[in-house]
Amino acid sequence: MERQDLIIDVQKFQTLLDENCLPNSSEKISEFIKEKLKNHPTLREGPKKSTIGKIRNSELNHSINDHNLMCIAFAFGIPMEDRMSLCEPVDETGSTITAITLEATPTVVTETPPKPVIPPAPPNLDSTDPKVHKLTAEILNRIDQLGEQVYLQICHMEPFVAHGPFHTRPDFVRTLVEGCEVEPALFALIRAAEESQRSSHPSSLNSSSRLLAEVRDRLIPLTWGKDFAAKMLKQIQTNGVKLVEGVVQHQTIADVMMSGYDVRPIDVDETGLGKAAMPTCQLPNSGGGSVNVLRGACEFLQHLETQFSSRFLGNHRISSVNSTPTYDEATLKQLASHLDSFVTTQSKIRDRTIYAVVHFPVDPHERNFLRQVITMICQHVKHLVFVEVMENPTPDNSLEVSIRTCLFSIKVD
Repeated sequence: MERQDLIIDVQKFQTLLDENCLPNSSEKISEFIKEKLKNHPTLREGPKKSTIGKIRNSELNHSINDHNLMCIAFAFGIPMEDRMSLCEPVDETGSTITAITLEATPTVVTETPPKPVIPPAPPNLDSTDPKVHKLTAEILNRIDQLGEQVYLQICHMEPFVAHGPFHTRPDFVRTLVEGCEVEPALFALIRAAEESQRSSHPSSLNSSSRLLAEVRDRLIPLTWGKDFAAKMLKQIQTNGVKLVEGVVQHQTIADVMMSGYDVRPIDVDETGLGKAAMPTCQLPNSGGGSVNVLRGACEFLQHLETQFSSRFLGNHRISSVNSTPTYDEATLKQLASHLDSFVTTQSKIRDRTIYAVVHFPVDPHERNFLRQVITMICQHVKHLVFVEVMENPTPDNSLEVSIRTCLFSIKVD
């Protein structure tokens, strides 16, 4: 039979990839190729022994990676030993060519092996929530940057090996986000990071570890963080106040919860305090009943202004009232409005909700007084969330211990 080359329109192929949210989609690529094969006399769908010539388009190199080329070969049923010819660079002239030419030399097939079994497509990675989609895309971006050796090592670890084999890296990310138990998955990533640090060449030392740490910081909000945020939202909706009590025991877990609420990566400092968090030190005190709630709210707002300045503005004071103000409704509104405007601006800059970490007193009377003070403040400061970090945490909270272990296990420079 006379050889006939198959020409695939580059623009159509690129449009196909652009329309697909996750460009390394073997199913979509295969559908496109098989459609082209339907009426082709020598490159028809079905098993065959063929050799493939080179891709005659230098411009294509930046938009189609080796994995997509493997998908093309898979769609043709090309044996593995012949697929690598797809990746050989040609045509260094830089000329603009608008088609891929696949040169095929078919041979007679004497035996028809069974067709490969292609598993059903995994769940759609896209989400109706644009924040979830963005965070998932960021995870995929980091996984795509991992070297092949590190990536394959992870795929052969528990719990991932039980879900494999993965035809594409997006398939792996779907499993990572939706199909695995989060704790064993995260500890597998940690083991891979540690192994990478031991074996990396000095020129690339910590690159894989950093990528895996960034995957971790985005995976936790979509899993553990989402669960904490659900408890937080239920409490806020029930009480009508942006105050979260009794949900988290440690300031680091407070950022896990808030990252789940914002659907943004975890970001904590060296002490484990979220970089969008304000620590509170001077809590209002009822003075045995001598201080009313309005005065307590004004005094606490002044303290919050000081903490905000220290945390986000390099100690530049933002106070809008005298150091010895009159504790009345007008002062409360002035303090609250001033703080709220700064909190709103900082939240937009960081793309995170600003929150205050509070250690509630044990005494029931003082606890109730602080709750009333915060409730009054929340009526005027609309964009600040107060999160209780329990003073006397339960010693055997294994979940929080696991999360904190995950967050501080991968060391990067």
